[in-house]
Amino acid sequence: MAGRVAAAALVVFLAAGVSAAGVREQAGMARALLGAGPEALDLLGREPAAGSRADRYFRALALDRAGFRAAALGVWAELAATGGPFSGPALEAAVDREFARGRYERVAALAAAANPGRLADPDALWYRVGQSLRMLGRSPEAAEALGRVSQGPFLPYALHTLAQIRFEEDRHAEALDLLARAVEAAPEPLADRIRLTRGRILYQVAVGLSGLDPEARERGLQVARDQFGRIQPESPWYAQALEGMGWCDLELGATAEALAAFTLAAERDPD
Repeated sequence: MAGRVAAAALVVFLAAGVSAAGVREQAGMARALLGAGPEALDLLGREPAAGSRADRYFRALALDRAGFRAAALGVWAELAATGGPFSGPALEAAVDREFARGRYERVAALAAAANPGRLADPDALWYRVGQSLRMLGRSPEAAEALGRVSQGPFLPYALHTLAQIRFEEDRHAEALDLLARAVEAAPEPLADRIRLTRGRILYQVAVGLSGLDPEARERGLQVARDQFGRIQPESPWYAQALEGMGWCDLELGATAEALAAFTLAAERDPD
């Protein structure tokens, strides 16, 4: 993703006809984009704050790829916070690196201080910001960021986390709807991981929600069991699905079926 963001930034720069960088600087930008950090620095110079915003963005990219990550992050953070050309790509680059390092507080701070323009991959950015806020225990803010993910490979992950937040808020129906959307958007085996979460929520609602009459409770357990049953033997989540079916069977009074499910689950995953 980082390479795609940088490429998009270079296209925008060249299409805009910005001439301050000149041929030498444009060659340096291309080297930075290709990952040739030291060569790019020879062409762009090594002073992080020098030149136009385009110069600084691509010099930071070269610094990053040459191993000078702290210097690169400082430049990107300043570009992201001040607005103007390259503020969006700078924010995306900084968030990408900090998220990969598990520096979630830094990701949240970057997003809070940012004044981004056009983004190359907004879905990736908001997923990383949302997940970082979630890791920091700031679930309402995380939900807002994750809700901005609208498509692409990060959508099922965002929906999965957002569903967990809604479940914790006792918004059970919304959580289940989000998980259904996530299953539709997810490739296998990720879809099975989401089915597992959906089955567990259905089970917890059926056994833990006060005021349910016996028939509603039984229907809920049957729906949960059906969700677990959609996970096939070739799935890496099959053992956990068997455990889920076993707990449903136990609550439904089907003791023999529950024992069989637990036994098979233990055989599939002895640990």
